[in-house]
Amino acid sequence: PGGLAQERLSIATGGTGGVYYPYGGGLANLISNEIEGIDVTAEVTPASVDNLLLIETGDVDLAFVLADTLADAAAGTGYVADHHRLDLVGTCPGCAGGPG
Repeated sequence: PGGLAQERLSIATGGTGGVYYPYGGGLANLISNEIEGIDVTAEVTPASVDNLLLIETGDVDLAFVLADTLADAAAGTGYVADHHRLDLVGTCPGCAGGPG
């Protein structure tokens, strides 16, 4: 049949006991049900810092992240300073120096 190829997207959320995982699951269901050809899954992760690292490596397509963690990552301060400054330019339009 002449159907569209199914594109898979992944959302980094948080632990199953927190709020990010159910939100991510709901968002994944909404996108999957409303946009033809897109299949989205919510991924259990440790939390914001790990979600940023997953975005940076391209292992996920979307991520839930606390605003202060994102600001620290962009500035290379806080917890993420122990790792490295994340290159978020172009990843987050309108924030962290990204376009928009």
